[in-house]
Amino acid sequence: LKEGVVYKESAFKVQTPEAETGKLVVRVEGPDSACKATISDQGGGCSQVTYTPKQPGDYLVHVTLDGEKIPGSAFKVQVKPNLARDARAEGPGLSTATVRAAAKFKVYTKGPDAGSLEVQ
Repeated sequence: LKEGVVYKESAFKVQTPEAETGKLVVRVEGPDSACKATISDQGGGCSQVTYTPKQPGDYLVHVTLDGEKIPGSAFKVQVKPNLARDARAEGPGLSTATVRAAAKFKVYTKGPDAGSLEVQ
């Protein structure tokens, strides 16, 4: 519960005492608005929470049980741009290659957070 990626589902688990029957509420606040969180009961006092951030930036994840904040809440999460979503590659070097010869192709990115590119 430290970082996420835009348009990629993020998940974390909340463990409560098995005897606890209180209402678990999770609220995810992003740079411009709230982000829908889904809570799934896993049994044994464990719940899985999922959410999908729609933009990069700092998010706060508030977790309460029966209206009381759990220890550490609100949690700060840094959401990074999804560079793969805004990039594409094309060219002959992607379909065939020769050992010790250059494989030529182009990578196209878009958006203000296009970032840097590393080819390995």
